Amino acid sequence: MASPSTNSPTHSRRQPGPSGLERTTRWSSPRSATTSVRLCRSLTIPRIAAEILRPYVRDEVFQAILFHQDFQGRHYFAHFNMDPNLRDNHVDAAWFALAEQFADEWDQTSFDPDYPTEPLAHFEAKVRSVFAQPRSI
Repeated sequence: MASPSTNSPTHSRRQPGPSGLERTTRWSSPRSATTSVRLCRSLTIPRIAAEILRPYVRDEVFQAILFHQDFQGRHYFAHFNMDPNLRDNHVDAAWFALAEQFADEWDQTSFDPDYPTEPLAHFEAKVRSVFAQPRSI
Protein backbone atom coordinates (compact mmCIF):
# COMPACT_ATOMS: atom_id res chain seq x y z
CA MET A 1 0.00 0.00 0.00
CA ALA A 2 1.15 3.51 -0.72
CA SER A 3 2.27 5.82 2.05
CA PRO A 4 -0.39 8.22 3.42
CA SER A 5 1.30 11.18 1.75
CA THR A 6 0.80 9.85 -1.78
CA ASN A 7 -2.29 9.90 -3.96
CA SER A 8 -1.70 6.62 -5.78
CA PRO A 9 -4.61 4.53 -7.08
CA THR A 10 -4.23 2.15 -4.12
CA HIS A 11 -4.12 4.83 -1.44
CA SER A 12 -6.15 4.11 1.66
CA ARG A 13 -6.16 5.82 5.05
CA ARG A 14 -7.86 4.70 8.26
CA GLN A 15 -8.96 7.47 10.57
CA PRO A 16 -11.14 7.64 13.65
CA GLY A 17 -14.63 8.75 12.71
CA PRO A 18 -17.56 10.12 14.73
CA SER A 19 -18.14 8.46 18.11
CA GLY A 20 -14.81 6.62 17.83
CA LEU A 21 -15.87 4.56 14.81
CA GLU A 22 -13.15 3.99 12.25
CA ARG A 23 -13.66 5.08 8.66
CA THR A 24 -11.53 4.30 5.65
CA THR A 25 -11.01 6.92 2.96
CA ARG A 26 -9.85 5.65 -0.44
CA TRP A 27 -9.19 7.61 -3.59
CA SER A 28 -7.57 7.28 -6.94
CA SER A 29 -6.55 10.85 -7.69
CA PRO A 30 -5.82 14.07 -5.82
CA ARG A 31 -9.13 15.53 -6.97
CA SER A 32 -11.25 12.64 -5.73
CA ALA A 33 -9.24 12.60 -2.50
CA THR A 34 -10.18 16.20 -1.85
CA THR A 35 -13.81 15.50 -2.72
CA SER A 36 -13.90 12.45 -0.43
CA VAL A 37 -12.39 14.32 2.48
CA ARG A 38 -14.73 17.27 1.99
CA LEU A 39 -17.75 14.98 1.83
CA CYS A 40 -16.68 13.10 4.96
CA ARG A 41 -16.00 16.38 6.73
CA SER A 42 -19.37 17.86 5.75
CA LEU A 43 -21.18 14.75 6.93
CA THR A 44 -19.52 14.87 10.36
CA ILE A 45 -20.02 18.59 11.02
CA PRO A 46 -23.65 18.15 12.18
CA ARG A 47 -22.52 15.38 14.58
CA ILE A 48 -19.79 17.59 16.03
CA ALA A 49 -22.11 20.59 16.39
CA ALA A 50 -24.87 18.47 17.95
CA GLU A 51 -22.49 16.88 20.47
CA ILE A 52 -21.09 20.27 21.50
CA LEU A 53 -24.59 21.58 22.12
CA ARG A 54 -26.07 18.37 23.60
CA PRO A 55 -25.50 19.19 27.30
CA TYR A 56 -27.11 22.61 26.87
CA VAL A 57 -30.22 21.97 24.75
CA ARG A 58 -33.38 19.88 24.73
CA ASP A 59 -33.19 16.51 22.99
CA GLU A 60 -35.36 17.75 20.10
CA VAL A 61 -32.84 20.52 19.41
CA PHE A 62 -29.96 18.02 19.58
CA GLN A 63 -31.74 15.73 17.09
CA ALA A 64 -32.61 18.61 14.75
CA ILE A 65 -28.96 19.64 14.60
CA LEU A 66 -27.70 16.06 14.34
CA PHE A 67 -29.87 15.38 11.26
CA HIS A 68 -29.70 18.92 9.91
CA GLN A 69 -27.90 17.84 6.73
CA ASP A 70 -30.80 15.55 5.78
CA PHE A 71 -33.14 18.54 5.97
CA GLN A 72 -30.85 21.11 4.36
CA GLY A 73 -30.18 18.62 1.55
CA ARG A 74 -33.66 19.36 0.18
CA HIS A 75 -32.17 22.58 -1.18
CA TYR A 76 -29.02 21.25 -2.85
CA PHE A 77 -28.49 17.45 -2.78
CA ALA A 78 -29.93 17.02 -6.28
CA HIS A 79 -26.96 19.03 -7.63
CA PHE A 80 -24.65 16.29 -6.29
CA ASN A 81 -26.75 13.33 -7.44
CA MET A 82 -27.88 12.73 -3.87
CA ASP A 83 -31.41 12.17 -2.60
CA PRO A 84 -32.93 15.58 -1.73
CA ASN A 85 -35.68 13.86 0.27
CA LEU A 86 -33.60 12.33 3.05
CA ARG A 87 -35.63 14.31 5.56
CA ASP A 88 -38.56 12.03 4.78
CA ASN A 89 -36.74 9.29 6.72
CA HIS A 90 -37.49 11.29 9.87
CA VAL A 91 -41.09 12.31 9.20
CA ASP A 92 -42.39 10.45 12.27
CA ALA A 93 -39.81 11.90 14.66
CA ALA A 94 -41.06 14.26 17.35
CA TRP A 95 -38.44 16.82 16.33
CA PHE A 96 -39.23 16.73 12.57
CA ALA A 97 -41.13 20.06 12.49
CA LEU A 98 -38.35 21.84 14.39
CA ALA A 99 -35.65 20.50 12.05
CA GLU A 100 -37.74 21.43 9.03
CA GLN A 101 -38.32 24.96 10.32
CA PHE A 102 -34.64 25.41 11.16
CA ALA A 103 -33.47 24.25 7.73
CA ASP A 104 -36.12 25.91 5.57
CA GLU A 105 -36.94 29.14 7.37
CA TRP A 106 -33.70 30.04 9.12
CA ASP A 107 -30.68 28.26 7.70
CA GLN A 108 -31.62 28.30 4.02
CA THR A 109 -32.31 32.03 4.05
CA SER A 110 -28.83 32.65 5.45
CA PHE A 111 -27.39 31.76 2.03
CA ASP A 112 -29.08 34.81 0.49
CA PRO A 113 -26.51 37.64 0.54
CA ASP A 114 -29.33 40.20 0.54
CA TYR A 115 -31.15 38.70 3.52
CA PRO A 116 -31.15 41.17 6.41
CA THR A 117 -29.17 39.79 9.34
CA GLU A 118 -28.40 41.00 12.81
CA PRO A 119 -24.77 41.49 13.89
CA LEU A 120 -23.30 38.75 16.08
CA ALA A 121 -23.48 41.04 19.12
CA HIS A 122 -27.27 40.83 18.84
CA PHE A 123 -27.12 37.12 19.76
CA GLU A 124 -24.43 37.30 22.45
CA ALA A 125 -26.73 37.43 25.49
CA LYS A 126 -28.78 34.48 24.28
CA VAL A 127 -25.71 32.40 23.48
CA ARG A 128 -24.26 33.17 26.91
CA SER A 129 -27.51 32.17 28.60
CA VAL A 130 -27.67 28.85 26.73
CA PHE A 131 -24.08 27.97 27.64
CA ALA A 132 -24.23 29.31 31.20
CA GLN A 133 -25.61 26.10 32.69
CA PRO A 134 -25.57 22.63 31.15
CA ARG A 135 -28.86 20.72 31.33
CA SER A 136 -26.95 17.46 31.54
CA ILE A 137 -23.41 16.16 31.29
